[in-house]
Amino acid sequence: MATARLLLVDDDPAHRKLFGEDVLARAGYDVMMAESGEAALETLETRRPDLIITDVVMPGKSGMALLKDIVHAYPDIGVILFTSQPEVEVAVEAIKIGALDYLSKTKLVPPTLLADKVAAALEKRPRHRARAESGVQCIVGSDPKMLALIATVRQVADSSANVLICGETGTGKELVARAIHAESRRSSGPFVTLDCATLAPELAESELFGHEKGAFSGAVSQHRGRFERADHGTLFLDEVTNLSPQMQAKLLRVIQTKTFERVGGEKTIVADVRLVAATNRPLEDCVREGSFRRDLYHRLNVLQLRLPPLRERRGDIPALVDCFMTRYASQSERLKPQWTAAALERLQAHDWPGNVRDLENLVYRTVLLCRKPVIEADDVERLLREHSGDFVAPTVPVPAVGLQPAPVANAAGSSIAVSPASTAPPQATSAAPSSFDLSSQVEARDREVLLAALARNRNNLSRTARELQISRTTLYSKLHKYGILPS
Repeated sequence: MATARLLLVDDDPAHRKLFGEDVLARAGYDVMMAESGEAALETLETRRPDLIITDVVMPGKSGMALLKDIVHAYPDIGVILFTSQPEVEVAVEAIKIGALDYLSKTKLVPPTLLADKVAAALEKRPRHRARAESGVQCIVGSDPKMLALIATVRQVADSSANVLICGETGTGKELVARAIHAESRRSSGPFVTLDCATLAPELAESELFGHEKGAFSGAVSQHRGRFERADHGTLFLDEVTNLSPQMQAKLLRVIQTKTFERVGGEKTIVADVRLVAATNRPLEDCVREGSFRRDLYHRLNVLQLRLPPLRERRGDIPALVDCFMTRYASQSERLKPQWTAAALERLQAHDWPGNVRDLENLVYRTVLLCRKPVIEADDVERLLREHSGDFVAPTVPVPAVGLQPAPVANAAGSSIAVSPASTAPPQATSAAPSSFDLSSQVEARDREVLLAALARNRNNLSRTARELQISRTTLYSKLHKYGILPS
């Protein structure tokens, strides 16, 4: 049965029901729906389909305009144009732009033909979506150590051998695990993760193997464990050294037999799972200490990959900074500052005890707080002092010395410069009007609500509009009205 996720975009509710529910969903696809091109783009911010089927003629953003946006911003997602007004010229143009197919939905064409076209379009895609999003091309680095690592990932990905990834905290072990999965024949299967460091000992067996209803107090329903959910895919066990000796023994048995039983169950379940384990401690030392089973070590350590710490690949720092700046500026709807050569040299001179994660969080902080178009070495010094080894990305940003909240890009390409007072509690941003005029009091309260919502959402306009349940256009209008957005 088909397992691909589809997004059907059509302004006609009857067509969404007919083609989305009656045709595609019954064919086994996971179908999401959007009533407009704008709504489709909002959906893509949180969920990525394998294929988009869109009408051409719609109010607002047309199907052709949506196609161009998808090809530019999401090149890994295939698009089929599906319209009741077929025109040869439009079809040819759509294929040139990058559509996988162009299909008529007139009465002369049976609705079920859409499912066949979808299956064919999915076959046309050169690689699975996961490969585009999580393959080795997402591993940033040109250092010889990283190039050797990428080559090894490509070499071992298609085998079924278990892999052990070693490296300090923050070096990107899960990213490499996802790349192994994405480059393998299992890429169409699930990638399931389990952080053994946060796994409560009393729940470990249930999390790994599942449980039956009534197996223990609180087991009110059947639960499928990580092994069962990872069938025909990859299971990533992060910080595997934290497993108890009892769970190590049970894990060893499952690796040897590829079978297990749920807690409280008698049925033997077979699971075809590739294991990728990770540790920030030398597993050999754990074996010598007696805290990790030697036989399990050999089962997991069929292939070993070592991730170098960032201090051993300082030349990759500029590329990593650019990657993170692009990502967070886009997500936060902020302008992307540039870094001077001296600023990048200062970053490269830092030891980065938290490795790539540490650098990523500093860049994220910079995107949130800095309104300067160019980051200089002095700015980096301040950022590093304030960062001070805090490896957790900031939630509500506090303005740094010499830095201000970043400008937020608007639709016209200008920016919103929210003053530091905008992130303060409402009472600090707006005083009650001296007049008893009702409209003045309403406007003052309106401004307080806007500023508080912007602060909660880190000046992200899309999230602020959704929280306030107003359109972005209305939000822009109000920001202009209250002087938050430059005219």
